[in-house]
Amino acid sequence: MNIFLAYNYISAFILCLFIFISFLEIERKLSINKILFFVSLLFTTFSVFINYKLLLSSEYANNLNIILSFSLQISFFLYFISCLFDFSFIRMRFFFIPYFFIIFMLIELMTFSKFFNIKLTFINNDFLFFHIILSFLAYSFLSISAISSVAIYLQEKNLKISNYNSNFFFNSLPSVYDSEKITIKLLYLTQIFLLFSLFTGFYYSSKISNNLNDFFNEKSILSCITFFLICLLLLIRFFFGISGKKVFNLVLLSYFLINLAYFGIKLL
Repeated sequence: MNIFLAYNYISAFILCLFIFISFLEIERKLSINKILFFVSLLFTTFSVFINYKLLLSSEYANNLNIILSFSLQISFFLYFISCLFDFSFIRMRFFFIPYFFIIFMLIELMTFSKFFNIKLTFINNDFLFFHIILSFLAYSFLSISAISSVAIYLQEKNLKISNYNSNFFFNSLPSVYDSEKITIKLLYLTQIFLLFSLFTGFYYSSKISNNLNDFFNEKSILSCITFFLICLLLLIRFFFGISGKKVFNLVLLSYFLINLAYFGIKLL
């Protein structure tokens, strides 16, 4: 059997095991469940990385599944690091699990469906590869920020209803205040990587490829709009204290624009 196919089954099993362990009750203090969660998350992160490396050298590689696989391994790595330093990220695992699972299933669909069997274009320029890494770091941070903003919306909505729901799901979520802090921190990191991504994209187009028209396309324009929209959100929050549902709406709008820039334009 092909090495990639064999390991792909192993990777799927490890991901399912991580999802199962994530549904255990995890407390802030050190416990067996918390240790199991971190061990399974670490193994899943390594598994996704190895799966990506095997995919690159396999006959199933195409532009779409490589982009998504690269994005998935960055997202897992960032989530693992975030969980180590902030317990609130562990409490938000019920939002991250569907996100990870959907991306994994899209990778599988694009890998084994003939419809997505697109010829792979290899990246031979190191500077261009660095630009792509920055772009997907920005995308990954904004993805996680969008997930955390969903927690803000649900917790705020749950607090406002007359018959307050105190169940396992809502008790597992961080507070509105903690979720909002996470979202804003991630937005600052998104801005840093997105700004460097735009600068490197402009430099590559003007100095290396000698074709500035490559920069002024739909992707760059939508990325710039996303950057200024997040800047506006951060400035309004800093001066006027915007919070709650308004943060949720603006973050989702930013996430929609950057998804349209990276993926949607190619599908229209």
